[in-house]
Amino acid sequence: AGLREGDLLIDFGGTPVDLSQVDPSMGGASGGNALITTVGDLARFIDTLLAGRLFKRAETLVAMTTMVDAPSESGLPHRYGLGLETYSIGETTVIGNAGGAAGYATMMFQIPAHETTLVTSVNTSDLFANALEVFIPAVDVITAPAR
Repeated sequence: AGLREGDLLIDFGGTPVDLSQVDPSMGGASGGNALITTVGDLARFIDTLLAGRLFKRAETLVAMTTMVDAPSESGLPHRYGLGLETYSIGETTVIGNAGGAAGYATMMFQIPAHETTLVTSVNTSDLFANALEVFIPAVDVITAPAR
């Protein structure tokens, strides 16, 4: 079958494999239906969530943002709440969530000290590749002292 612009491809041993028809709900994380979105939509979502505008009761967001220490394979200081997590990258703390499935890895986090939201999504299932090659370098640029 011919590939079209927008098809989701993954490099498998030097051969691109079309993952466009893979349903991301296969792991059940999206409630049984696929979610199609953009990084802009995710940025608006995390901003609206953390501003407390998604829940009728403020206690819901308080529960989500009450963090406990959680070990992380990355070695970065990591804390987890209800569906949200925080990482310390150097002196910078970020809050949000990260995940992925076949063919993509996405990170959506606010950087409160810089009043910035950063969402990165890459065409790989490797979340650590996103973190190390895209997300953390972008945080470094955002948090670098002004010249």
